Amino acid sequence: MKRTPFAATIASTLALAMVNGPVEAQKLYRYVDDNGRVTYSERPPPETAGKAMDRLSRQGVVVERVQAAPSAEDRVAVEAEKKKRAEDEAARRLDERRTQAIMSAYSSEAEIRDNRENTLKPVREAIAQAENSIAKLDQRLAVLQKGAGAERGKGGEGTFRREIHSAEAEHAALLRLLEGKRKEEQSIVARFDEDLRRFAAGSKERESRTTKRATLPGGAPMTADTGRR
Repeated sequence: MKRTPFAATIASTLALAMVNGPVEAQKLYRYVDDNGRVTYSERPPPETAGKAMDRLSRQGVVVERVQAAPSAEDRVAVEAEKKKRAEDEAARRLDERRTQAIMSAYSSEAEIRDNRENTLKPVREAIAQAENSIAKLDQRLAVLQKGAGAERGKGGEGTFRREIHSAEAEHAALLRLLEGKRKEEQSIVARFDEDLRRFAAGSKERESRTTKRATLPGGAPMTADTGRR
């Protein structure tokens, strides 16, 4: 029977390996280059450093796949993925700690809502006061502007102009105060809404754990009679 080039290459390489000793005979490498050329050798050729190849047994059976070393782009991608997983895990743990803090601080959702209303009360009072002051100032400005118009027809409006300028400055300050208080109100509402969400999620998780602990291995729920047995 005529040997194929593949069989002849394997046979000659294995024969050389056996001459070199039993330890060396255990190693035979097969490497395929970018052009599809197959190379067999006892040791990985220098040009294959960092590239994929197969380690073969004496019988020519693949016993190990030597993976190619990752490229610079692959290493960057791997590091980026590791960083993302670490950040996600850190965010998950922080979320758990925040939920546990809410569960420790409150005994019910009603308590959270009461605390929200107590926190919002002075802010909403300040908003109402600012709105009332702005409304009164608008009325005053209307009177001043009417007076300035009347004085203008007589050749003078200096006194009204100064008062109007002062009232407009006060009006602008009140608007800034009102805007700040409304943002504070929104922030408080959002914070307590998040507390309510965490409390509901934590309560659900606690209930789930309690149910699991109170269930027998067979799936039957734990009862008073079961405990006595």
